[in-house]
Amino acid sequence: RRQVTEGLGLPLLESIGEIVSTAVRRKRVFAKVCIVPAVLLALTGMVGVSGSMAYLNLTNRDLYERAIQAPRSALQRIVTRTSVWTPIASWYAYNSEQRS
Repeated sequence: RRQVTEGLGLPLLESIGEIVSTAVRRKRVFAKVCIVPAVLLALTGMVGVSGSMAYLNLTNRDLYERAIQAPRSALQRIVTRTSVWTPIASWYAYNSEQRS
């Protein structure tokens, strides 16, 4: 900063900032316009679902149990159809038997 002030002969008050290329500027704008809102929307949705499930657990236990069983049954169908997930399927089956 001192070199710029002496070289130009102008009084500069911390007015020199980062010189950003167009590629970096484009990435920053994309992050501000697309990525940040998408992450905020996803996090807001997760908090909303978590709060709703906690409320259901306290007020309507039957509906809560049905809501919990739907993803479990879908996961069980996916796991049993895919041979790659065999260790996970056996773990899931073992834990399901332990709960019953």
